[in-house]
Amino acid sequence: MAACFNTLSGHRGVSSNIAESKKRGVFICELRNIPNPYIINDSLQINLKFAWLEKRWAYKKNNDESHIRSGFQIVIDSDKRSITGITIDWQIGMFEESFRTAGKESIMIDIDSIPENYLFTWKVLEGFYFDSTKVIGKYEMYAPAFNAIPKFRKPTKP
Repeated sequence: MAACFNTLSGHRGVSSNIAESKKRGVFICELRNIPNPYIINDSLQINLKFAWLEKRWAYKKNNDESHIRSGFQIVIDSDKRSITGITIDWQIGMFEESFRTAGKESIMIDIDSIPENYLFTWKVLEGFYFDSTKVIGKYEMYAPAFNAIPKFRKPTKP
């Protein structure tokens, strides 16, 4: 007799798209960059396909159900070119609050709190180590649902 068990139960989850995030009841809002693609420096840019803020969650015994945990996560669907080398050649964020890969064309970050104005800003660092002397740019996102359009950048026409 073969034993059957669920290897995902209790493990942290990340939604693969906005629809799944909404279905799981963890979706908070969509996020955007201004402009898109967001130019970090002369060699790095983030081309945003979709991005969203969701509650941290874990799988229950039924994989279609979610156990809500404390904190939040941001998921960005981009493209391979935009995220090539992240976590090895360059980093967005510092230490525990830094982006990591979440798929072939996705990155994500865990955050403990949401800024009151729903504007998110991170330092972009060169290299693998979190060396604050190697800042090569910054990355910014906002939540249009909360009227958090940054005043420091004007939207560009596609």
